[in-house]
Order: sequence, then C-alpha cells, then structure tokens
Amino acid sequence: MITSFRHKGLRRFFEFGSLAGIQADMKMDMFNPLHPGEFIRQVYLAPNGVSGRACAARLGVAPSTLGRILNGTGGISPAMAQRLSQTLGRSTESWLAMQNIYDVWQSKQRQRRLA
Repeated sequence: MITSFRHKGLRRFFEFGSLAGIQADMKMDMFNPLHPGEFIRQVYLAPNGVSGRACAARLGVAPSTLGRILNGTGGISPAMAQRLSQTLGRSTESWLAMQNIYDVWQSKQRQRRLA
C-alpha cells in the first residue's frame, strides 16, 4: 500500500476513488502533477508485481500503446480511460481529469519558459 503521495489531491483520489481530491485542488496550481502512466505504475503495477505487458493484455491493447502511457510519452484518450476504468476500477472521468491536469500543468510550464 502506498503511504505517501507528492500531492494531497492524489492521496484523496486514491483513497476515495473519485474526483473529490483532484477537483478541490484544481483551483490551485499543482506542483508537477503525476502523469497518469506514472500513477498506474506506482499504484497498480509495482505493488502487485504486474508487468506492463500483462496489464496491456487485460486492457485489450498493444503493449506498445500502454508502454507509451506508462513512460509518459502518450496520453489517455476517452477510449483508454474507459478501458482503465473497467480494468482498474476508477471512473472514466477521473482518468481523463488526471490527464487534463497533467496536460494543463505542462502547457503552463512551456508558456512560462517562453515568457
């Protein structure tokens, strides 16, 4: 069981399985939010000794598709969010919200670097 998170909203997200923790913190500027792939790796795969290939098979996607998500180079689409929801037990909306929070933070960081 994971005992610490980099962000309190993710802790509440994990504990309650809903957007309650993340939505409360969307008003604040998160510091370096986790990519959903990192969350999957830390919360679901590593503690249970499940490989990315085995998880991809359960999701019904190619290992390379899930690999891109786990490595942070690919994002979670609505279709993938539905698959993750059915397989890992979180809501589709929570997966999409996590991806959106990550994308917005990355965009803000790129904009700050250009300014």
